[in-house]
Amino acid sequence: MLVIIMSYKKNGKWNEMKEISEKRFKQLGYRVKTIEGYNLKQHPEIKPNQVVYLNFRDKVLPYINKLKFKDGILVAEDDAYISDKLTPKFL
Repeated sequence: MLVIIMSYKKNGKWNEMKEISEKRFKQLGYRVKTIEGYNLKQHPEIKPNQVVYLNFRDKVLPYINKLKFKDGILVAEDDAYISDKLTPKFL
């Protein structure tokens, strides 16, 4: 199963939480792909309550539409840290 993590870069570096989230998903047996979303400081026209939706619509959906997958996809924000129970086998 693939997990798509939505994150952003600040000064060319990924958000620190992304690394923790990515490591956790990999520990539980997921394949991980990170997609760079909007950075609010670079896009002041985007409100904080809009950024997740716009990242999903503009960045994640176009990527998913190009995939041919059988196992399913999870989409997570870069600060997601999931329970031990939520393994690919469980889902």
